[in-house]
Amino acid sequence: MFNESFYEEYGKQWATPLRASHEELCSKKKVEDWTELIPHGVEINTFIDFGCGNGVFLDLFAQKQNITGLGIDISQSMIAAARQKFPASSFIVGTVQTLRNRNLAADLVFFNDVLEHVENPVEHLIWARSISKFVGITIPLERTWLIAMLNSLHLKQ
Repeated sequence: MFNESFYEEYGKQWATPLRASHEELCSKKKVEDWTELIPHGVEINTFIDFGCGNGVFLDLFAQKQNITGLGIDISQSMIAAARQKFPASSFIVGTVQTLRNRNLAADLVFFNDVLEHVENPVEHLIWARSISKFVGITIPLERTWLIAMLNSLHLKQ
């Protein structure tokens, strides 16, 4: 089970001005990278940012692509910060089960540096692929076990 207190504390750390600035810079880079990687001519109207944290990536990507996104995170404090900073965007507190219960569909599901934090990455990837056309994954390179798992599923970073 997720350690919610850990993620609440993590959320408070990312709310500090220095960490928030760092998050914005990293999110801008991710938006540029994903914009380059999405095949030209592929129509994407909706996306889910799983593990959205404070919502910066979701907001920047939605603006850049002129599309709608939904952010989900287990941290109530991160979602509260996201809702406050980006009131026009949609955010929910929850897990993959929360999304399953809502019977959502999206053109794209992002896992930006989050799969290494979930208990069952395979479950998350199977769910994401079942409800979307595309699944976007970034993972820290030091997590070679996760890369091996993705390779065994014939997925790419």
